[in-house]
Formats: sequence, C-alpha cells, structure tokens
Amino acid sequence: MALELELISPFEVAKEFALAVQEYTLLSAQSLANFFRRPLYMGDMLQQADLIGVGSLPSSFSRDSPSARCWR
Repeated sequence: MALELELISPFEVAKEFALAVQEYTLLSAQSLANFFRRPLYMGDMLQQADLIGVGSLPSSFSRDSPSARCWR
C-alpha cells in the first residue's frame, strides 16, 4: 500500500497564507469597527455580562464579604 503525497507549489502555499492574513485582518477591522457602531444592544450586553459573573462584583466588594476583609 503506497502512500501518495500531493506536491504543493511554494507559490500556492504563499497565496494561501496571504489570503488567510487578509481574511484575519478584515475580520479584525470589522470587529473593531462594530465595537463602536450603533445600535448597541445594551440589554444583551448586560445579560451576557451577568452570565459571566459581572453581577457578583458588587457583592464581592461589599463591606461584609469575606474577600473585603483582606483589604482592611
């Protein structure tokens, strides 16, 4: 059972790499632009922030919490 390998030209490898870099750059630029573009879905952002645990930050910094005692 012989294993056949396809030879790929270095030019084709370079083209594929350049295309990947271009696509990543475009995606990054669009993501950055969308961060500052309206409409901002404030309700969705607050819900997602709460799901990842941002909602528990005020209680962790409250005066009576165990984690706040180490700051005294």
